[in-house]
Amino acid sequence: MKRVVCLIGIAMLLCGCEQEKVLICTKNSSSYGVEIQEKIEVIFNEYKVDKTVLDIKSTIAVEHQDQIQAYMNQFLTLYEKYRKEPGVETDVTQEENIVHFKMSINPRQSSEKITGVPQTADLEETKQYFKREGYQCKENEA
Repeated sequence: MKRVVCLIGIAMLLCGCEQEKVLICTKNSSSYGVEIQEKIEVIFNEYKVDKTVLDIKSTIAVEHQDQIQAYMNQFLTLYEKYRKEPGVETDVTQEENIVHFKMSINPRQSSEKITGVPQTADLEETKQYFKREGYQCKENEA
């Protein structure tokens, strides 16, 4: 039994199995009666970006409720060119006064211009990029 466990351990070392690391960056802001919560998850595998997920929740103030549809359309218009890119999925939903925008990016299929971060950027470079943009970042292992 010990021999089997040992062989599995050696096989994992030889195959170079690297545990995924996840960089989670968040930023909250407020503008014109809209409270915005941004969360960006960047998943790294073998020191390269494997996937990026942008998640934005916007809470619209009561006095601006009549503008929710226009706000949703802004997201669709702003990210229209990216929605047609291979490896990019977008979704805009509304629940009461919250507009939720989510975009998932597979950098191996999409172009670098979408994320603004080179596909070869490591975790530390990516963290510094988002910190310069005002995000708070932390690392997790998947």
